[in-house]
Amino acid sequence: MFELVRSFSAKSGNHSKTVHSVAYSPDGKFVATGSEDRTIKLWDVVTWKLVTTFEGHESGVTSVAFSPDGLMLVSAGGDDRTVKVWNVSTGDLLASLEGHDGTVSSVAFAADGATIASGSWDKTVRIWSIHTWELLNVLRGNASEVLCVAFSPDGLMLASGSSDCTIQLWDALTGARTTALEGHSGAVGSVAFAPDGSKLVSGSDDATVIVWDLNAWVLLWDAKPWMVKGCLHGHGSWVHSVAISLDGKTVASGSSDETIRLWDLETSELLGMIKTSGTVYSIDFEHSGKQIFSSGELTASCWDLEKQSALQVLPCYHDDVCQLVFSPDGQTLASSGWDNKIWLWDIDLGLVQSVLEDPDFPLITSLCFSSDGLTIAAGSYENWIDFWDIESNQIKTVLSGEMLFVLCLAFSADGRTLVSGSYDKYVRVWDLKTGELRQTIEAIKEGQTEHDTGVDSIVFLPKSLTFLTAGYDGEIKIWDAKTGGLNGILCGHSDSIYRLIVTNDGQTLASLSADNTIKVWDLKSSLLKWTAVFEAPTRNAFLFLPDGNTLVCGNSDNMIEFLDVETGAKK
Repeated sequence: MFELVRSFSAKSGNHSKTVHSVAYSPDGKFVATGSEDRTIKLWDVVTWKLVTTFEGHESGVTSVAFSPDGLMLVSAGGDDRTVKVWNVSTGDLLASLEGHDGTVSSVAFAADGATIASGSWDKTVRIWSIHTWELLNVLRGNASEVLCVAFSPDGLMLASGSSDCTIQLWDALTGARTTALEGHSGAVGSVAFAPDGSKLVSGSDDATVIVWDLNAWVLLWDAKPWMVKGCLHGHGSWVHSVAISLDGKTVASGSSDETIRLWDLETSELLGMIKTSGTVYSIDFEHSGKQIFSSGELTASCWDLEKQSALQVLPCYHDDVCQLVFSPDGQTLASSGWDNKIWLWDIDLGLVQSVLEDPDFPLITSLCFSSDGLTIAAGSYENWIDFWDIESNQIKTVLSGEMLFVLCLAFSADGRTLVSGSYDKYVRVWDLKTGELRQTIEAIKEGQTEHDTGVDSIVFLPKSLTFLTAGYDGEIKIWDAKTGGLNGILCGHSDSIYRLIVTNDGQTLASLSADNTIKVWDLKSSLLKWTAVFEAPTRNAFLFLPDGNTLVCGNSDNMIEFLDVETGAKK
């Protein structure tokens, strides 16, 4: 089970070391973070501004939890062997509870807020009174370190997970051990009760998730990852997006089943799964490959792939996240939605860098960073394109013309030219030095297609002023951005073309179409290499591996396939 955490740098009063634990207040207005830097910080969820810093632990904080009424916060001090209770409003220390003989790993409030449980490496669970701060009971029975504790919703039962691979269930009132759940082959690091208390879910170092029926004490379901060599089966619904780490070792796939799955490219092994709060529409690796961003309904999330936990669910406040793009250096993420704002996020801090908003700007329909990352272009539903200076957050240029619904944008590598594709079937070439419209190209001729929509994809060839367009006429056209001249047409698709992608060396093109085919072309000869037929490929799950030898495709039939670029053979 993925633990939601938040990562801060040492800047601006943020945590300076690893954040081990996070907890939302019951009213959802605050989030508390416990860190190896020995502090707990309280953050306003709306602004993500620091409200309070709680200081007093002599070692890293391993666990934090709010009381049910949200008035108190309890923290585990790890190697200082203490449990501390804080007043959330004032930041005052209410009590420091001592008694454990080893690292305190986990803390939890009972549902009535009257007691606290703490788990320790001393193999015990201790129960403390909130009214008197006295030790009420010591629960012994774990054969090894206690790593996690949780109360049932009714407060009558307590579960503790241990390094001995078992879960002990206790009567929370008497301290009597009622049963031991055995099934894991590794340390149990996380336990959680179902809201009605009838089931317990446990996560283990053995890479399994087990759901237990507490009424019958039997194992219901063993959710081991399902791995198939070659084709990566496992998603329960559509694969909306795939991404490859820049080292070419890891594949990520996002789906309607509300998961992101991580796969070893060489072995086809399922490395992990991130459970999100909704359909995953888009995913992208941070350039180091250590983080991945995903977008879905109402959220954009940054996930730490090394720790397999969410660094941050960013409160974008978009009605939907429609666009999600990284800057070329991977340090800034831009997102836009139906709220018609562009949110810029600092990846290192996990904070909102700025919000770009033009009150007069129509609905944002496309986003694109310049190659130097200093400018972001936003296409609109109507007849203009805004250019924002990232450093000043000011609009520096507005391009306008008789265009409707800018569907796609692309900067040339030198940053001097922008090409836009529109619903009106025209491609426009802009001189960014002068702001002038250099060329207006009728990319789809009237009468060529029965569709009423136009240019859906544009891509520049690397280090070139040659660009390619595709859309609803089913043709791929090759253009010279300097002259506006048509250099060639690649024909073969029988329906709309959704996406064009080009290998890093500019030698190979792949096109994805509504005719349920993917075609791969040799751009030197303009000849078709091969065609692959799919049962409804998804338009975002489509990319080349960095070496240009493999094409990755996601389908609506829940599969991801790897195709040899030269032959089209499945790998």
